[in-house]
Amino acid sequence: MFYNRTESYRHSFGKPAEIFIEKVYGNNIHFPCCGLLLDVSPRGARIFTEKDIFEEGSLFTGVFKINHEKIKAQANMVWKTPITGGYLIGVQWTKDQIREILIADELESCIEIR
Repeated sequence: MFYNRTESYRHSFGKPAEIFIEKVYGNNIHFPCCGLLLDVSPRGARIFTEKDIFEEGSLFTGVFKINHEKIKAQANMVWKTPITGGYLIGVQWTKDQIREILIADELESCIEIR
């Protein structure tokens, strides 16, 4: 079996991190929303939100912390599933190598090696 080195790994949090989501409609009208970052990788994430502000292909900005590093990333909603109390959404971060490295480094520093 070959290992696919281009495939992103995901890190799940014991206690989900908060994410502040800001969606822009038309002429700079912002629609802020908070959610929980259930898991994250350098290329995407799974988020829980109580509000249904996303349509497939929606673009938004998310701000969240991994360890003590505040990360701001633009994302595209890929899928959405309604669940009790809200929605699970899958997002793909827009291409940014520096942000991908930052997320990977922060995830590595919070994983304990035994």
